[in-house]
Amino acid sequence: MSKILDTPDAADAPEEPIVSDSPAVPDESEVPENTRSFWKDFGKGLTLTLPPMLLFFVAAIVVYYILFPSKGEFHADCTDTIYWAKASYDSGSIFNPDFSYACLLPFGGSLLMLIFMPFFGLSMTTHTLGMLLFFLLFLTGFCLMLKEMHWNYRWICGAAAVLLAVVSSSEKLREIFWGHTIYYSLGILFLFYGLFLLFRLENLLEQKVPSDASKKERSRCIHACITLIVLLVFFMLCSTDQVTALTIFALPILAAIFLERLLDRRTPLVSLKNGRVLLLLLTLVVMILCGLMLGQHWAGGITADYADSYSNYAAQSTWLEHAQTFPLAWLKLLGLEDIPGTPLMNGESVKNLIRMAAAILLLVLPIVATCCYPKYEGESGRQIRILIWAHWIMTALIMVGYICGYLSMANWRLSPIVCTSAVVSMVFLHWAISNRTSMNRIAGVLCIPVVCFCALSVWNVAALPKDYYKENTQYQLVEVLKEHGLTYGYATFWHANAMTVISDSEMLVRNVEVNEYGVSPAEYQTAQSWYEDQPEQEEYFLLLDQGEYDMLLTQVDPLLKKAQKSFPVRDDNGTVYWVLVFTENIF
Repeated sequence: MSKILDTPDAADAPEEPIVSDSPAVPDESEVPENTRSFWKDFGKGLTLTLPPMLLFFVAAIVVYYILFPSKGEFHADCTDTIYWAKASYDSGSIFNPDFSYACLLPFGGSLLMLIFMPFFGLSMTTHTLGMLLFFLLFLTGFCLMLKEMHWNYRWICGAAAVLLAVVSSSEKLREIFWGHTIYYSLGILFLFYGLFLLFRLENLLEQKVPSDASKKERSRCIHACITLIVLLVFFMLCSTDQVTALTIFALPILAAIFLERLLDRRTPLVSLKNGRVLLLLLTLVVMILCGLMLGQHWAGGITADYADSYSNYAAQSTWLEHAQTFPLAWLKLLGLEDIPGTPLMNGESVKNLIRMAAAILLLVLPIVATCCYPKYEGESGRQIRILIWAHWIMTALIMVGYICGYLSMANWRLSPIVCTSAVVSMVFLHWAISNRTSMNRIAGVLCIPVVCFCALSVWNVAALPKDYYKENTQYQLVEVLKEHGLTYGYATFWHANAMTVISDSEMLVRNVEVNEYGVSPAEYQTAQSWYEDQPEQEEYFLLLDQGEYDMLLTQVDPLLKKAQKSFPVRDDNGTVYWVLVFTENIF
């Protein structure tokens, strides 16, 4: 009995340790506090600094392109803006009656280049500084618009980086946005600042101030009045650019404001809020009409036949053909390359697939964003709805000209749609992700091809060499003519204006037409005084390509006999040009 009592109970016996082959996983509580704090701070710091760093990198690439590689893609069309600035500078007025304009844009990029004209003249320096200033205004306007849509700085930086990459994805888009400032890029710039001022005004009017804070209320009212005045003056000045500003900027914003209020069932149709918006719309219409009349007054009867010709209807038999060109034009504008015979899994082919995926997304995402229209709530939701309407109204107006008119002759006329499609797509993805909607994960997945496309775009721009200008035929021709001591002469448009700017006006090359009737002064982006005898000019030259030279030979043009000498010039691509030198003016 005593033995049994002395035997320890089984329950009280100590447990044998369990031996396992796998290493023990430490509990989170066993991780040193300083280690957990380090990784937490590192992740937080990365999310705070990565978007600004990304924007800085992409913006630096665009600046690099404007400063250096853009010279390799510089051609005659890129000279439009600086020639308008030069015409204004010479005449001392907005328009020069002696100059033949391609289009009339008194409130445009020529004003930016006019700032530098007294210091650097008609030169690449003036052109480059003007485009850098336009780039800063473009980026600032987009960021300000998103700020008024209540985005935080990380989303703003990310979206701005994406937009810069999209509009730099092809040579033609780079020309439109960073090569010169024409109505397409100007209209988008106006749209950004117009929506920024509109959203700013709405935010000020909706801002709630405590009843006992009279100073804050007075400050808010003053700020709102100043914003309203700036908005009205801005609409008037932009409308001086006539039809193009109306199509891309003014009409889309007006229609967007009206349709957003009309379809808002949560607000009674007859209400103080809608009445206030209606009054704003009527005031903006008045300012637009004032801007149109002011633009006509500044023009003083000067017309722009080139721009006006694209405002006409095309024959109905061509409409279907124009519509069928849209898909391929859209893809090519976004950088799709023609690589027949290339394997589908080749590196270049994969790049093309990425471009196609991004191009399709830019068409589809605005449609999806429109389908979610009723889900946008609050003041930021109203701003999203206005932006969506502005995109579709502008798209509809451009597509009318594309299908029913002559805009389909060049794919770059779709560039405003590319830009607003990218903006609406990013706004939708931001809404879907930040509001944790049912499309949250899908939106995150859709960001992948967009990021790949942007990375490819930035890489292609960064890969352009700094001395890319050496491959530009115009630079090569300028060097040859300088070696022969030639400083004043004539050439067709695709050589004349570009060579003048490239040489910093050390060589003045004037635009002429060469056809079976001979050589005659051109009436496109020219001035009448260019074809008169130049004081103290001893030699004049005429630059012709091989086809133009052969044409004059075939027609036995008497101008060939007047030439004191002639010699061929060959560029690096093997293309032959002829230079005819005269001891007197050919006109």
